[in-house]
Amino acid sequence: MSGILAFVSDARTDILARERGRICVGATVSEAETITGCAAPGSLMRTPCAWAFDPIVDVAARRVYAQEALVRLAVDPGASLASVVDDWAQGVIQAARYLGVATRLAIDLPQIGAHGGARVVEALLDAAQRADLPAERLIFEIPYEGWVPGQAVARKALADYRTAGFAVALDHFGVGYAGLGVLADFHPDIIKIDASLVCGIGESRSKQAVVKGVLSVARDFHIELVAMGVEGSCEVSWLQAQGVSFMQGCYATTLYSA
Repeated sequence: MSGILAFVSDARTDILARERGRICVGATVSEAETITGCAAPGSLMRTPCAWAFDPIVDVAARRVYAQEALVRLAVDPGASLASVVDDWAQGVIQAARYLGVATRLAIDLPQIGAHGGARVVEALLDAAQRADLPAERLIFEIPYEGWVPGQAVARKALADYRTAGFAVALDHFGVGYAGLGVLADFHPDIIKIDASLVCGIGESRSKQAVVKGVLSVARDFHIELVAMGVEGSCEVSWLQAQGVSFMQGCYATTLYSA
């Protein structure tokens, strides 16, 4: 599997258009890799969803480390949280299985974030068990707004995810609340450095200084790093020189063997 894959299940036109717009920037999605207007075999979904699978590449090993499932829901205002979460968990894992994702699966759902807690864990474990997917292959990405330092709800959710066997990633590190205080408070398993810090880092001494500081802290806490928005060889060269191997972005997707 190469590039970014799209999977859409009965999605509303506006959601599909936005997701396709993101997919088409700097990436080619062939007709064979795009499935529209249908759900994976056996799907019982009630909530319209759209996914884009975006690879996280281990550049040093020239392989895909994980596929990130970017999920967007067209949620009925009257739908219960339980039904939405069940549909989402079942749908995204079915889609990954249907498209042959054999790597780790990173799940990004901003609408739930750090506040789903036990309900998300229950839904994901049930969907993973049905698909024979070990929980250890799942990475749950929590957006920066879900990591407010000192927030008890986020702490409880993080504990629930880890108890279930999921790895937890701090998404878009470097924007909003996602600062060094979060690392001291939560100790995520993975930090995803936001594209705003990665773009042009090969020529920006200020960005280099910030990312070097993050790298130092991450190594002390044994946290893995992923560089987001890698769009050029200069960025790759600088990141590799600092020991960063996991990268995501249109250019990064060209650096592994299919």
